[in-house]
Amino acid sequence: MRSEMNNTSEKKRTDYKTYGLDSPIARTLDVVGDRWTLLIIRDLLDGHTKYQDLLDSLQGISTNLLAERLNRLVEEDIVTRALYNEKPPRAEYHLTEQGQQLAAVVDALFEWGVKYRSGDISPKARSMRDTLIRELGLKPEDIRVVKPKRSRIRFV
Repeated sequence: MRSEMNNTSEKKRTDYKTYGLDSPIARTLDVVGDRWTLLIIRDLLDGHTKYQDLLDSLQGISTNLLAERLNRLVEEDIVTRALYNEKPPRAEYHLTEQGQQLAAVVDALFEWGVKYRSGDISPKARSMRDTLIRELGLKPEDIRVVKPKRSRIRFV
């Protein structure tokens, strides 16, 4: 029976496009590398749990694509779905422990984006910390890094 379960879960995972490479990075991207997926995870990390909240936050995503991405994340045990209303059916989505571990990835992408893809921000102000210091006219010693439950760096 166990081998039947493995075959079933393997079949689910091969229904999607994959890189087909035996590499941890490729296998990870097979699951979270689709367009919108990491943004969905980002929003779940930020506390958006209802479908409509996610849809509103992710301007430009179609309803069927959001549903598809959420279903995939549920299948991969990255997200759980819990109905809170039966008629009409409404669900909340929450990250599993495995999904919570992606916070470090999302945070690293955020920091890299601030540093290298911030558009018109000058080289001296490429981090959020430097931007806050500059915009608020603070001294660097006035800002300290606070690590919340998640690993995303916040400044106070």
